[in-house]
Amino acid sequence: MKRIKFFLFFFLVLIVAGGCNKITDGVDEPDNAVYINESLAYRPINFTVRGGSAIQDSLLLTPRLVKAENKSVEVAVNVDNSLVVKYNQVNGTDYDYLPQKYYSLSTSNVTIPANNIFGGSVYVRFKISDPFPRGKKYLLPVTITNSADFPVVNSSGTAFYLISDGGGGARPVATMTNNALAVNFTNAPALTQFTFEAMVFANKFDRLISTVMGIEGNLLLRIGDAGIPSNQMQMVMSGHANLNTGSGGELSTGKWHHVAAVYDGATISVYLDGQLVKTGNATGSFNINRNFYLGYSYSKDRYIDGMMCEARVWSIPRTPQELIASKDYVDARTPGLLAYWALDDNTGNMAKDKTGNGYDATATDPIVWTQSVIN
Repeated sequence: MKRIKFFLFFFLVLIVAGGCNKITDGVDEPDNAVYINESLAYRPINFTVRGGSAIQDSLLLTPRLVKAENKSVEVAVNVDNSLVVKYNQVNGTDYDYLPQKYYSLSTSNVTIPANNIFGGSVYVRFKISDPFPRGKKYLLPVTITNSADFPVVNSSGTAFYLISDGGGGARPVATMTNNALAVNFTNAPALTQFTFEAMVFANKFDRLISTVMGIEGNLLLRIGDAGIPSNQMQMVMSGHANLNTGSGGELSTGKWHHVAAVYDGATISVYLDGQLVKTGNATGSFNINRNFYLGYSYSKDRYIDGMMCEARVWSIPRTPQELIASKDYVDARTPGLLAYWALDDNTGNMAKDKTGNGYDATATDPIVWTQSVIN
């Protein structure tokens, strides 16, 4: 079953929302102002849901005054998704707005009684259940939209909730035992830099070579070879000696591993689970427009006895931090992503290239799709 991990954070950012007069903190502040009390809490609030059960958590959001008034004050709050665009522009992020079916507000209007700084609270209710889009991040801005004649403290007038599926849930993956996928890389550019990466689960390493991806004799990330352990990663590049990774590059059976090879035009680096295990000097460009496979090289018996998902080819070198941060999911629109086979299609014998570049991968034999927990 699916395990969903949700992260909800309050963010304090200087974003101007329509509908209210805003003030800048500490500069020409008026005699009184209104803001959201919880926006002072900088600590993140984390939620984890296991076993596919629904999440119906509520968070309090409380408008307040800087000081009490001798009359009641009406404050309106609501979700303003236009702030998602502004937030992304200011912070360089690419969050989507949270679809309305996943949340509700208990009320949009709060009265702060006379001689009080607090009134009622708004319950922000999250109604999230399976299926929840895997790997995506959503921003929910709940903001003060009307505060009578009182200005809103600019940095504290909005609570930004960041909701994300933390991965780790059961999902479709491709069984690679006795199978391989051919990639149509026709018209693909020659690679002067690249990153190969994939999530790999091996049942056993009982063969000389288990192939991850690439082209035999040209550019190939594989596991095992003559003279090295059958569970040890190796990078093959035409015109260069094979790069053996040593004991640090050995995979275990019965667990998911992230494997990657990164070439920056001068150095080839191999990573296992985000850790650098071997580097070597390398130069040149590499054509990949013929005979590129996932799980195949030279002969059919060089498949991976196990499963694979999240296979990608980039035209840029990725950093170790980027590799590990996106091992379970990556936005298909990310610059430099040439081809992305999530291998979660769950039907048919083709793995779609999620980038839209058209580099789909077709299986040589019927794909056995299975559910697995990626961790």
